[in-house]
Amino acid sequence: MVLAEAFMKRNDLKKKIAVLSEAASSNLWQDKSLPMTFIPGVKMNPKDAYARASELMSELQALNVAIAKANVVNNDMLRELETVSARISLHESIVQMAARYPGDKVRDTEYSGREVVTITRENEWLIDPNSVQAELARLRDRKRELEKALQHSNFVTEVVL
Repeated sequence: MVLAEAFMKRNDLKKKIAVLSEAASSNLWQDKSLPMTFIPGVKMNPKDAYARASELMSELQALNVAIAKANVVNNDMLRELETVSARISLHESIVQMAARYPGDKVRDTEYSGREVVTITRENEWLIDPNSVQAELARLRDRKRELEKALQHSNFVTEVVL
């Protein structure tokens, strides 16, 4: 199986384990005078659910180990993707703040005692917003490239169990 299939199988196992864990911790006892009834799909014997959940947990552990070994080929790309994503976040926050730039000259009203005074403030950029936007575009392109490469790798990299 390839990494993409292994990831889907892992998600399925996690869902099954969650359901079985719930069943294993429910209905732990009942009145002795009542017959034991476990309706498939509705109610499960906690003993059976516990045993099956344990089996699936062992299977999940083996699958996670196999995925980790196979995913080593993607390690460099994954680390770069983390860094690129963090840089995109930084650049987006700068662009959002830059959008609030009040202008090169701003008239403000201040109160001095009983008098109203109009003051003109001059602002200047401490960072070049155009270069930040250009870098943001470059980073987004790089992120798309990395995601495509990872997606391709996930469909060609074999996972050995």
